[in-house]
Amino acid sequence: MRSKKHILLLLLIIYSSVIYSQNAESRILRYQSEIFTPDAADSLKHMDYLKEIDSLSMDTVHKISFKNSLFEKIPDRIIRAHNLKILSLYDGLLKRIPRDLCELDSLKYLNVSGNQLRTHRIRFKKNSSIENLILSKNNLKHLPRSIRKLKNLRYLDLSGNPMKRIPRRVKHLDSLEELTFSYIDFKFDKRSARRLKNIKRLYIVNCNLTSLPENIGELTKLEKVNFANNQVSELPESFKELKNLETLIFYKNNFDSIPVLVFHLDSLRHLDFYYNKLKQIPEEVSNLKKLEQLYLSNNQIENLPNTISNLPQLKRLYVHHNKLRLLPENMHQLSQSLEILDLGYNQMLEIPEFIFGLNKLRELDLQSNLFDQIPVRLLYLTKLEILYMQDNNFNQEELNEFAERITNQGVYVRKD
Repeated sequence: MRSKKHILLLLLIIYSSVIYSQNAESRILRYQSEIFTPDAADSLKHMDYLKEIDSLSMDTVHKISFKNSLFEKIPDRIIRAHNLKILSLYDGLLKRIPRDLCELDSLKYLNVSGNQLRTHRIRFKKNSSIENLILSKNNLKHLPRSIRKLKNLRYLDLSGNPMKRIPRRVKHLDSLEELTFSYIDFKFDKRSARRLKNIKRLYIVNCNLTSLPENIGELTKLEKVNFANNQVSELPESFKELKNLETLIFYKNNFDSIPVLVFHLDSLRHLDFYYNKLKQIPEEVSNLKKLEQLYLSNNQIENLPNTISNLPQLKRLYVHHNKLRLLPENMHQLSQSLEILDLGYNQMLEIPEFIFGLNKLRELDLQSNLFDQIPVRLLYLTKLEILYMQDNNFNQEELNEFAERITNQGVYVRKD
C-alpha cells in the first residue's frame, strides 16, 4: 500500500497539471484510475481523489477524460462543468447516463464506450449541443427512446453492441449524418436499410455480411460507405443508384471482379478493393472521371486495362502484391495527375517508360520485382520524395551509387 504522503503527492501533481495546462483555453482533466486503485482496497482513495477536484473551478474545464474508472454513475461534480465540450468516460463500470448530463449546453462530444450501459439506464433530456455520441461496446440491444431528444446529433457509434438489426429509432434522428455499426453480427435486410435514408456516411465493418439488401439504392444521400472485413461477393442492381457516393470501401471481401454497377457511380473519388480475389479490372473503370484514389492491392491481377489512363483526376494508384508483368504504356496520360504509384511485390521485368514522364510523382514503390536496370532517369523527376527499390536484381554497386545521387537531391530511398 502506498503511504498517505505518496498519495497526496500524486494528487498534487495531477491537480497542478490541470491548472497549468499548456492550452489554457482548453484545459484537460485526465485521470487513470489504475494509478490509484491497484486493488479493490484502494477504492476509497479513488473517491478521495474525486473529492479533491471539488476545489477546482469546473467552469474552466473544457475536456474531461476518464479511463478505467470505478464509478457506476457520472459524478455530480462533472455535471457542474458548465463549459464542458468533450466528455470521455470509457472502458469503465458506468451503468447509467443521467438526464442532468444534457443540461450541459456546451457539451458536443460524449464518449461512454466500453462500459456496462443498458438501454433502460440511459435517459436524455432535450439537448441541442451534443453532436457526437459514442455508445460502442456496451450492453445495448436497442436505442433508448429518449435519444430523439438529441436534436443536433450528427455522429453515432453503436459498434460492438448485441443488436440484431439497425435500430428503428435511427430513422427518427433527423440530424444524424454518420453512423458506425461495426463488429456486430446482425441482419442487414430491407427493413434495416430503410432506417438509413438520412445517413451520408456509413461504416459497417467486420459484421460477417455476405450480401447487401436489394433496396440499398434507396439510400441516395450516401457519400461514403465502408464495408471492410465482410464476405460480400456481389452487389444488388439498385447499388448503381447511389449517385452521391464519393468513397466506396470493400477492403477484405470476396469479390473476384469489380461489379460493373460500381462504374455507374460517377461521383466516386476513392475506390478500395484491397484484399479481394480480383483477377482483372473491367474497362469500364474509365467511367469514373472524378476518381482520385484507386486501391487494388493484394489481389491476383495480371494486367490493367488501357482505359485506366482515362482517369484524369487519378492521384494515387496502389497495385502492390499482384501478378503484374506489364502496365499499359498509354499511362503517360496520367503525367499531370498521378502523385503516388505503388508497384511493389509484382513480377515486372522492366520499369515502364511512362514513369519517367510522371511530372507530379511524389512517391514510387518498385520493391520486390525483377528489375535489373537502374532507373537513372528518375533523377529528373523533380517532385519525387520517396523511392522504394529493395529486393530486385539491381547490381549492388550501381544501386549504391544511384541511391547516393538521388538522396543528395532530397529523395528518401530504401534500397535494402
